[in-house]
Amino acid sequence: MPFDDVKHQGIARDRVRRALQSGRMPHAYLFTGRPGVGRQMFAERLAQYLLCAARQDDAAEADGGGLFSSASEPMQSPAKTPAPDACGTCEDCRMFAAGTHPDYHPIYRGLNRHHPDKLVQKRKALEHSVEVIRHFLLDAVTLRPSRGRAKVFLVSEAERLSIGAQNAMLKTLEEPPGHSYLILIASSADELLPTTRSRCHHVAFQALPTDYIVQELIARGATAPDEARFLAALSQGSLGAALQLTRGGVVAQRDAVMASLRGVTADPLGTSRQWQELAKLLTGFKPPDETDNEDEADEAPAAKSKRSIAPLKPKGDDAADDDDEDADDGDEIETGPDARTVREGQQLLLAVLGALLGDALRAAAGVLPHALTEEGQARAIAAGASPRRIGEAIRAVSAAERQLELNANVGLVFDALAIAMARAMGARAA
Repeated sequence: MPFDDVKHQGIARDRVRRALQSGRMPHAYLFTGRPGVGRQMFAERLAQYLLCAARQDDAAEADGGGLFSSASEPMQSPAKTPAPDACGTCEDCRMFAAGTHPDYHPIYRGLNRHHPDKLVQKRKALEHSVEVIRHFLLDAVTLRPSRGRAKVFLVSEAERLSIGAQNAMLKTLEEPPGHSYLILIASSADELLPTTRSRCHHVAFQALPTDYIVQELIARGATAPDEARFLAALSQGSLGAALQLTRGGVVAQRDAVMASLRGVTADPLGTSRQWQELAKLLTGFKPPDETDNEDEADEAPAAKSKRSIAPLKPKGDDAADDDDEDADDGDEIETGPDARTVREGQQLLLAVLGALLGDALRAAAGVLPHALTEEGQARAIAAGASPRRIGEAIRAVSAAERQLELNANVGLVFDALAIAMARAMGARAA
């Protein structure tokens, strides 16, 4: 599993590789970026490398450098240091690929189902609770590696760590036991507490180029060539999201959204209700947070490990640090729907609106559209509106996206958007 399999993330890859080659790798990393750009894929490559018994740079370690050299010994500079990578063939690599390596500990939503406390098991997995973090991370990190090389804890969707869980992790993030590594994956560093961020080395993963996403969708036969650019535009630089969208039928909903745009000037409030109903149809198209990679087919270690590795059962409660005594997430059992999933459908609808309006703006300016199949469709949306008015409509969509992020009332957000768009596109709402 070479690091180079993760495409268009050269800056992130080189930062981590330099740390590996120097023999001074941080024990806590925070990988951020949109789901589906390769964060988790790269984190799994790194985890496998740390656990591999025959890494490609072991020659450098034999000369006095490398990741597991003693900090008290001066590092030697070999004539040529190979790029760090796991060998892919040793017993550790085979166990990692099979999802059975005892020193690899993925922390993911749904892990609460394996917690010994039945109340914790019954909760809806909306977050990483302090009970889950204590049992599967803090207790386990104090144990020696089963294979004697390293222990790796990979926390997916770290933005879902509860405040109590983050506070409980602080001491371990700052001073983890020797040969223990923590990798947190989040959409944004701002979604974590400052005290958590400050204890991790931050590596940002960039959005993927649109042309690359289009090429991959076509090469994999995931969608027709004339639809690939539309899905790439919606994905906002995430190949994982684009692949997810191909399996949901969002292209079919595009026509309904297009029709609603043409009717917004005549009945803005009716259009608002129509958008809210369309958004409900899109709630299944959530970003692939658990796979979170360029291609789910390439993520066997993550997918298998989440299903195959039996939860650790460490002895005793010594791992819970003294600072988390008061951290408590409560004992209420969550029964409602995942609000984040519902919100994703609304955000996707706004993304479709933005993509269609963007093409209408290009058509009005005499530029070929990007996301639509035919130029005539873009011109039909514009319907004689000037580029300035279409730009106002796009800004209204952006404002609605920000309001949803702030948990504003959904009905009011869509009503205000429809009225603003009706005015911008040339008609005054009644």
